Amino acid sequence: MRAAPIERRDVSEIRRSNPEARGSPVRGPAPRRTARTPSPCEAARDRSSTKRSAEAGRASLALHNLRGVAIASVLMMHSFTAYLFSVDSSGYAFDRAPYQWLAFPVLDRSRWPGFDAFCAWQDVYLMSLLFFLSGVFAWPSLERDGSQWFLARRFLKLGGSLLFGVAIVMPVALYPVYRLSAADPSPAGYIRAYQALPFTPNGPMWFLWVLMALAVVAAAHYRCAARAVEAAGSLAASFESRPFLAFSAFAIVAIAAYAPLAWAFTPWRWSNHGPLAIQLSRPLLYAIYFLLLLVVGRQGLGRGMLKADGLLAKSWRALLGLAASTLALWMALAWLALKLGDGAPAALPLLADAAYGVAGLSGVLLALAFAFRFGGVRRPLVGAVADKALPVYLLHYAPVVWMQYGLLDLALPAVVKGAIVFVSALTVSWSLAAGAELAGIGRRRRAENALATHARPLS
Repeated sequence: MRAAPIERRDVSEIRRSNPEARGSPVRGPAPRRTARTPSPCEAARDRSSTKRSAEAGRASLALHNLRGVAIASVLMMHSFTAYLFSVDSSGYAFDRAPYQWLAFPVLDRSRWPGFDAFCAWQDVYLMSLLFFLSGVFAWPSLERDGSQWFLARRFLKLGGSLLFGVAIVMPVALYPVYRLSAADPSPAGYIRAYQALPFTPNGPMWFLWVLMALAVVAAAHYRCAARAVEAAGSLAASFESRPFLAFSAFAIVAIAAYAPLAWAFTPWRWSNHGPLAIQLSRPLLYAIYFLLLLVVGRQGLGRGMLKADGLLAKSWRALLGLAASTLALWMALAWLALKLGDGAPAALPLLADAAYGVAGLSGVLLALAFAFRFGGVRRPLVGAVADKALPVYLLHYAPVVWMQYGLLDLALPAVVKGAIVFVSALTVSWSLAAGAELAGIGRRRRAENALATHARPLS
């Protein structure tokens, strides 16, 4: 009797019929997996995280645009000093005290009082705003890099810029100032007069060395007082819920940082030691603005004072009125104190100094309010200036002074001359910065190509 034939089955059929067989891959369509539906709590967390990221992005863009506006305002202020109505137009020597050219390198016959008001407004808050903006990313950088790398990068960037500015930019910028009063206007005579000065002129470069000093202070706080910075953040965080209390506290701190030094040294006195210069009434004031944003930056962008749609942005009209009124109060008190001179009551200068502190704080908050309300979108021109903020600041003084000197003999209104100087200086300094950046990129690419060529194996 013949045995029944054994049924032959394809291996693939056996594997399909027994998909649990180990070591045998299953052919055919894979089983469909259903996506797990996130819980309501997880979905809420995802939406909250997305919202915070969007708010942080808008705040970052607004601050970036504000940095560009602030740098442009510095150029405007320096461009307009030659046309101030209130400055004495009598000549002054390059090589003899009181060295008035440190503040007003060129003085033109064309004047306009509007420039006085603009420069007084900028003097109240602008440099404090720049220090404020310089501290916004300091704490995240410290947490990412540590204090040593943070200081190394800051000193390399700012220290190199300071040396270049003092050694190259300032001698180039001040040559026309020397020619205005020199008996020997030759370059050789200028070099001798420049080297004979009892100090090293640094113009706007003082900002760079003060930033370096504040970087050391920030690193020290990170290493030794991190808890104090976090505790101070609670005051900044209370700005949204208790704005009047927070503003009052900030104003008291600003007055305490400025008024005693202004009373001791006068608001106008400068100190020059080698390449380092500082206005003696303001170092503590600049320090508290830097440290304030160090504390605020610790909370993160899009939170507290740095919310793009927060209380600052919503209160820009009220802050505009506050800034205008406190500026007018300070100008009136300062003018009265100067007019009365030694006959002024003892309390009058102190009241003017207190008004200065409040006006400066109001101006900084108004600038932030405008940035968050109107600067949360891309502004190509402002963004282009912000992208090259440091090199534009570093280079601008030379084209400003040379343009003011070149326009002296032209019979043009002061407003036209000021506009020409500003536009020309901004264009030249930005173009030089862009050219230096392109040259640096080219050098890096050539170095990378050379390295790749040497590293390529021989065939």
